[in-house]
Parts: sequence; C-alpha cells; structure tokens
Amino acid sequence: MNKKITQNGPLPKGWREVQLGEFMEFKNGLNTRKENYGSGVKFVNVMDVFSHNHLYANDVMGSVQVTKKQLVDYSVKYGDVLFNRTSETFEEIAMSSVYLDKKEIIFGGFVIRGRQKSNILISEYSAYCFQAHTVRRELIRRGQGAVRANIGQKDLSKIPMVIPPVNEQKAIASLLEKWDTAIEKTEALIEAKEKRFEWLLKTLISDQQDNPEWRQVKLEEISTCYSGGTPSTQVPEYYDGEIPFINSGDLNQRHIKSVKGMLSILGVENSSAKFVKKNTLLIALYGATAGVVAITHIDAVINQAVLAIVVKENHDNNFIFFGLEQIKNTLVKKYRQGGQPNLSAKIIKSIKLRLPALPEQKQIANILDTAKEEVEFLKQLAEQYHTQKRGLMQKLLTGKWRISNQNRRGK
Repeated sequence: MNKKITQNGPLPKGWREVQLGEFMEFKNGLNTRKENYGSGVKFVNVMDVFSHNHLYANDVMGSVQVTKKQLVDYSVKYGDVLFNRTSETFEEIAMSSVYLDKKEIIFGGFVIRGRQKSNILISEYSAYCFQAHTVRRELIRRGQGAVRANIGQKDLSKIPMVIPPVNEQKAIASLLEKWDTAIEKTEALIEAKEKRFEWLLKTLISDQQDNPEWRQVKLEEISTCYSGGTPSTQVPEYYDGEIPFINSGDLNQRHIKSVKGMLSILGVENSSAKFVKKNTLLIALYGATAGVVAITHIDAVINQAVLAIVVKENHDNNFIFFGLEQIKNTLVKKYRQGGQPNLSAKIIKSIKLRLPALPEQKQIANILDTAKEEVEFLKQLAEQYHTQKRGLMQKLLTGKWRISNQNRRGK
C-alpha cells in the first residue's frame, strides 16, 4: 500500500506509517527516597540512555532498593525502548536506547519506557529507527518547557514513524551494525593510541626533569611573547576582510590551518590586533580554553586572549609545544580564579622548562608528532564513519534507499 508522507513523498511498497501509540505503551520510571539508592536492583538513568543505543545490564551502573511490586511495575524487558523525558536542550530530548538483555533491571523517574503492544519492530531495528531525522524532528518539535526541555507519554504516542517489513528491518539493522562495529573498533584504537601518546609524553619529557644533561630555562629566555587585541565591533568595515583573525577558541584545533574570523587592514590598523607568522606557538590566556596550546600554520592576527610565543633559534618549536602541553593541567589548576583559570603574559613567560640539546629536542618532538598524528588520523576516520552512518540512516530509515537481504539497493 502506497501512502503519502509530507516530508518523504510516497512510501515504498510494504512500508506503513503509524503513530507510536498505535503499537507501543508508555510508562514513566520509578521515583523513590534518596536512601534507597546505591544497592539493590540495577537502575537505568538518563545517562545510561544517552550513552548506549544498545543497552545491556552490564552497562547500567546505578542500583536501587525496590519492593516486589515496583520490580514488576518498573521492569525493563528485552526489546523495551527507553527515552529520556527531560534534557537541558530540545535537541537532546527523547533520546532512545533499546534493552537487549534478559537480566532483571528497572528504570528511573526521568526515563520513559516504551513497550510494544504488538511486535511490529524487531529489537535490533529499534536501536536505530528512533534516530531517523524525521522522527527526531517530531520529537524535538513536541518538546515543552522554558528552563528545561520535557516530553510526556502523550506526545510520544503521537509521533509518526514509517516502518518497513520485518525482512527489511533485519537487513537495515545488519548494515548499520557493521558501521557501529567499525566505529567501536576505531574508538578503541583511539583510546589505545591516546594512552600510548600520554606514556610517551611522560617518558620522554616529564620523567626527564631530573636528567643532568637537560638545562632549565624560563620561557622568556628562549622566546619573545606578545598578545593582540580586538577591533571595535561597532565598525563593520573592520571585519570580513582578508586577514585571518585567531581567537582563543581556534586554539582547540591544535594545528590551525583556517579560521572563521576575518579582519580588514583597517581593522588591524585601528586596534591592538597583532600579526603572527605561520609556525608561531600560541597559548590561550583565559576563558574555557585557558592553557590550550596550538601552532598556527597560517599568517594571521591574534586577539587579547591569545599569547604568541616566538621561539628563538637553536630551540625546537615543536618540542616547546609539547613541553607546554605537558604542563597545561598543572598551570590551569594553579591559576584558577573562581570558575575559570586566568593566565597572563607574565605568568607564561615565567614558566620553567627543562631542555635537552637541540638534536634531542628534534628527535623527541618527531616521535611525539608521529604518535599524535596517529591519534588525529583515527579521530578523523571515526568522524567519517559517524558521518557515513548518519547519511545511511537518513536514507534507509525513510525508505529513500532500499536494501534487501542480499544487500542490494533498489527503489
């Protein structure tokens, strides 16, 4: 039966559109006294839903003491779909997780359980179909609240969803699981490579602080440091020019190759913005990025929240970069004022570093560069997998692309 849906045109043959309430019943989770938490039956909370599309009992960390009646009333069975009913943002409302275990668990008050009255969704497919962009759009649209976003059982019941035949559900779930497997393996590799990098950083720099062949210097002895400024935002002519304008948030790139902010020559001339040449070290002075170190690979100008560190000859730029990166957490903790750290040029210039001879600086920096590049490559690969999966889901879960059990795509 072909049926029109506004956003996606005609449904493929064999697909149907239903509201969730037609085949699912919903229930809010358990609320109980504070002293009941910490032991007893495993207890699903909002973070468990956020963290796992496929949920197993071993993924659930919380526990709670309950009565026999509560154990029955708030049980989570194999194939149940759990939704968070409240969130700080509308974009994160009603995120879903399907339970794929048979061990006894229950769910909490900020979670809504969806249980099928008639089994038209296979459990493996349930892990993906609630993430379809058409479903997410409706869930977000029906969220309510001013301070926090909320959604209720009635609103969930009215969400429309297109559902393929069971054999196609199996094929779609099987294909998407392959992407999940690739993502999981890549993220495990990232974790291992990051641990290796931290070990190398510790072994090659941190553990060498008492090495008698290394000499101690202040950063101001081996570099020139200066910060920049920002033109008046009241003068449009100062902006949208051809000069890249680096702010502290751009330092999160670590290696800066492009930025969104741009200034005109007029903007630079009428402000304290300062030019930096490519390969200059930069460090963020305050705000959420305080202490973050980066290298610019473009000629640009910087604002007042960024300090340029121009390393003198006979010292390796990359080695100094890793040396500053290694002490970031200690530096930020020491100079935290109120909620966020507040650094200054004086503080940065007074930083003491221990340095080996230049050839050893270069050798250590090359080893660390290679290790970090491996991590960054894997992160890019993982992001590609995530992007590919999102694209596949958008097509497969709406019937725009078809897939058979033989993994053939058709219309």
